[in-house]
Amino acid sequence: MNETQIIKVLAKARELNVIIDKDLATKALEIKDSAASAENKKLLDRLISSLEQYIAKEQNLVYIGFVGHFSSGKSSTINNVLNISGGSDERPTDLNPTDTNITLITDKSNSAKIIHMSKESVYVPVRTITIESNFLNDLVIADTPGSGDPNIANELIQDFLPICDYIFYFISAANPIDQADIPLLRQKNQKLPFIPLYFVVTRSDEFKLIGEQPLSEENLNVSKKDNFTGQLMSRLKEFAAAEKLSEDDFIFIDNRDKYNIDELTEKIRSWSTELDQTSLWNNHSHKLDFYSRNFNELETFFLNTIKDKIKVTGDFLKTAGENIHKFDAAVEVNNEKLRNVWTEGERKLNRGLQDEHDQLDSTIKAKILGALSNTEEMVLQDKIIATFIENQSNGNIGRFTSELYNLIKSRILIVKQDIGNTIDNRDTDFVIEDIKTILPPRIDLSGIDEKLELDFSKMDTHVITYLNRLYGLADGLRIGTIERSDLFVSMLHKQQIINALDDVYKRGADTISENFDKYFDVIAMYKQSVLTKNTKDTIQKLRIGKQLDDLDDDFPEQYKITKKEEAISAIYKKKDEKIFQLKSNINEIEDKLLELRRQLSSNDIRRNSAINNFFGKEEFRIVDVLNEATTSIEGEINKLYQEKLLRSFEDHREAFLIYNAQKQKQKSIRKNAIIKWTLIPTFCVLVFYIMLLELNMITPTAVFWTIGFGLLSSGISAVLGNLWAKFKNDLTKMTEHHRESFQKKSVERLKSTFNDDFFNALNLSVAEARPKKLPSLEKIYKEKLLTVTQPANTDITQILIGLNNKNSILIAESAKYLNLVSEFHSIFNSIFSNQDENIIKIRLITQEIKQKSIEPSFILLESTQSDLEHVKMEIESIKVELEISEKI
Repeated sequence: MNETQIIKVLAKARELNVIIDKDLATKALEIKDSAASAENKKLLDRLISSLEQYIAKEQNLVYIGFVGHFSSGKSSTINNVLNISGGSDERPTDLNPTDTNITLITDKSNSAKIIHMSKESVYVPVRTITIESNFLNDLVIADTPGSGDPNIANELIQDFLPICDYIFYFISAANPIDQADIPLLRQKNQKLPFIPLYFVVTRSDEFKLIGEQPLSEENLNVSKKDNFTGQLMSRLKEFAAAEKLSEDDFIFIDNRDKYNIDELTEKIRSWSTELDQTSLWNNHSHKLDFYSRNFNELETFFLNTIKDKIKVTGDFLKTAGENIHKFDAAVEVNNEKLRNVWTEGERKLNRGLQDEHDQLDSTIKAKILGALSNTEEMVLQDKIIATFIENQSNGNIGRFTSELYNLIKSRILIVKQDIGNTIDNRDTDFVIEDIKTILPPRIDLSGIDEKLELDFSKMDTHVITYLNRLYGLADGLRIGTIERSDLFVSMLHKQQIINALDDVYKRGADTISENFDKYFDVIAMYKQSVLTKNTKDTIQKLRIGKQLDDLDDDFPEQYKITKKEEAISAIYKKKDEKIFQLKSNINEIEDKLLELRRQLSSNDIRRNSAINNFFGKEEFRIVDVLNEATTSIEGEINKLYQEKLLRSFEDHREAFLIYNAQKQKQKSIRKNAIIKWTLIPTFCVLVFYIMLLELNMITPTAVFWTIGFGLLSSGISAVLGNLWAKFKNDLTKMTEHHRESFQKKSVERLKSTFNDDFFNALNLSVAEARPKKLPSLEKIYKEKLLTVTQPANTDITQILIGLNNKNSILIAESAKYLNLVSEFHSIFNSIFSNQDENIIKIRLITQEIKQKSIEPSFILLESTQSDLEHVKMEIESIKVELEISEKI
């Protein structure tokens, strides 16, 4: 290694010092607070100072360090070696307290060479003194302070002694090595073993044989000296490389008697006059290694210190991160718990609203009938009364139907006789007459004068039952309306939707409160595990302890309460005003219901029970009673008779049409015969005339006579032909013959149709058509019944109208109430349907708590670790570059 390398070590040491002097590194390495860091910082400063001195040192000058305890004889020895005792340059001796400076003594000719060696220091400043001394031409003697202060010992070892080429350690024979010598000797052995060390034992007069005589070889107690040397070497084994020690490493002198001063002087002179360059460069190499090793140790110390801090803060960060994760996990878990609470809350509110609707559904759908006649009960009563009336009317059938049957049978016999007489006595015009006129007149019942007595009082019991049932049903509707209003009022008192909301709110508030208690518990765990005294003590050394203390304030109970209330109010809307408004509206509805109930309860609906006799006995003409039955029987008889007559008429008409067609055909034949026999003679005369013309038997002058002859002959021929035709077709005889035949057949056909069997069938139909019941009599009963039931039904109808009005009020109030609770439900149910929005609100508050309680310290720790990492990287970069330089 060469001088360039030592310069590089100094450069790196300075660079490390610059880094350490930065506020961040000073804080991280605890330079001002940690004794170890402060000491190593001093060592670095001393290393730099020593390097600067070493580099500034003239290499041809030999530096000899005089080191030893206070009053060990260093200054006296210097005075004797340099022969400056008694002169102006004499070193003061027996100073108390001892001199704290390092004094470099050399010849004046070397003043320029050692001027850069002077420096100031907290503990051991370096001063230079030049004197006129040829002995010091190539030599610098360093007189060091003799204090037992470990700071001075450290500075000597780290700062100044490394530049020395030789070291004399002075020990007083009168006061051998004590505790003040140990630190310096131990550090010299550990850190500067390559610098030759010789022990100068002063006050050797302790080994005189004869005390009054000066110390000399002759007056030296050798055995005592050897015994002292052995004890000294044994003592030095505790802190020095005693195994390498020999008696040659010890020089015994006495400054008062000048004992061995010359020998010591000669030894010093030999070091400056007999320079061994190889030894010098070897020594230089050892010193460079010393400086490099010291630098590396210092750099390693600071680097390890930073690494330890990084590990500590890393552990803190890990613990903090785990607790933050616990906090975040607790937030997520509790948010899911809140989702479940909100879902259940929504379900409960919906169920509460649905219960309200279900309970009022029957009230809203309840209808008051406009009339009770169609109800099952009244229909049954109508059937009972109708059966009673039917039984009463049918009980009188037998006494009337036999007489009616005899009258009708006699009337049928008359019809039979009339038809027979009509058929037998018809004249020649019968064939062209409409035989439907043979239908006999209606049966005449005007001769029946018998009367029937009816006892209508038998209906009283049925009528009373009917009326009781009618009024009872109406009163039941009134009572049902009261019951529905009572049920409604009872439901209003239960306040189901309000209680459900209160319960949901309470559970939600309790859950949020429990959740936030857990958050604060996690924060407390965070503080206990992260912001511990150990953490604070450690972080205090990083100069952020006070900041952590500022962040470590416990949450006051009021803050916790405030945050819980903030979270609750962020989710759950204020309900008291809405509940008060709903209760006010419910009270109004209840007042109306109570008034409605009072009106419904003021009087019940019942018939006048004092009236129990409605009807008496009455007489009716039988003809009036039988009139409807007679009409029915007549209709049945006439139906059979008319059907038979219609068929007979159609048969007669068909036969008549055939007869009439034959008659017309005969006329047509006669007409055609007349024409034929008229035209034939005429044609013959015309042909004869034409022949005469062709034969010229007739002249033109005779034309007119010819024409006249032709016409005359034609007329005569026509008359003759017509007479002949009529003779051949006697129309009158033929027509009469056909008429008689048609009339005979028609009479036979009518008699066959309207024979005894026909009239026996009519009599049978009368028997079968006899009435099974008397509708006219039933009608009389029903009319009597209506005189009582109709006014009652009218009265009930008016009552039902009133009940309907009251029921409409009940329905309207029910609908109004349901609208109120639905609006109320809609307002608060939105809380539970917007779960994601709720979670965002909760997260904002928990993040605020987290930012206030956890994140600042975590960020501070994270920032601290980042700063430490930065310092570490800077220090590591120096070490790496140095290692590269050393390899070069």
